[in-house]
Parts: sequence; structure tokens; C-alpha cells
Amino acid sequence: MSSESRRWQLGLPVEDAERVAEGEHAYRQAQAQATGGRPQAFSLGLYEGEALVAGLTGHTEFQRLFIDQVWVEDEWRGGGLGTAVMRRAEAEALRLGCLDALVETLSDRTADWFESLGFTSVAHVHDYLPGFTRHILIKVWKPRD
Repeated sequence: MSSESRRWQLGLPVEDAERVAEGEHAYRQAQAQATGGRPQAFSLGLYEGEALVAGLTGHTEFQRLFIDQVWVEDEWRGGGLGTAVMRRAEAEALRLGCLDALVETLSDRTADWFESLGFTSVAHVHDYLPGFTRHILIKVWKPRD
């Protein structure tokens, strides 16, 4: 393509923005698969009768559980269900061959909670967003070779 036919555009049409996202995702997946990465969805829920009251979502890859969300219904908070969800997720991740778990949060309170569960802060970025610190925490169950 000649430089005369190139142009910049700020604010892509939806289909072009989706193409960028899909292309980057495909590239990232190819890179990960070339080094043994095979992401698998991971989710866990706790039900009271038919109602979901707590849960966790994420994925496993490279023998690691990547935690995206941990949630407890408002009326059930403070009773240990979040800790119970984490303990069950850890047991299931270990059963699947994971060696450790990683989580990121913008909440100081949530980072403290994960530390109380044995996670260690490996990085934090103050004012990642105004008024928020980005915390990255890991919990190692089995050392990597």
C-alpha cells in the first residue's frame, strides 16, 4: 500500500473497531498457544435453592487461575461466603492442575481481603485512575519449576 492512499481516522465504525479487537485477540491467542497456552473458562456459583447468591468467574491458562470477578449478593455479604467461594475455587483450580492464582483489583479493600486469603501483592500502580490504585496479587499453591 502506498503512503498516498493511507489516512488516519479517529472514531472507527463499530465493525472496524470489532475487527481491531478480533485481530488483536486472534494474534494474542496464537502467541499463547505457541507457548502452550490454552485458555479455559472457569466459573463457580453457590446457590441457595434456585437463587445464585455468590460466584466467581475467570479462566485457567498456563497452570494459573486468572480471577476476573468474585461476587456475593448484598444481603449475604459479611457471612463468609466470599471466602467460601475462594476456597472452593482454589480446590477446583488445583484439581485442574493450576499452580497459582492471579487477581487484579482497583479496590484497596478488596486487595486487603485477598491478602487475608494468602495472596501476595506483586505490583500496584497508584492513581491508575484518579483516586484508585491498581493492585495485582498472586497466590502460589505449588512452586513452578
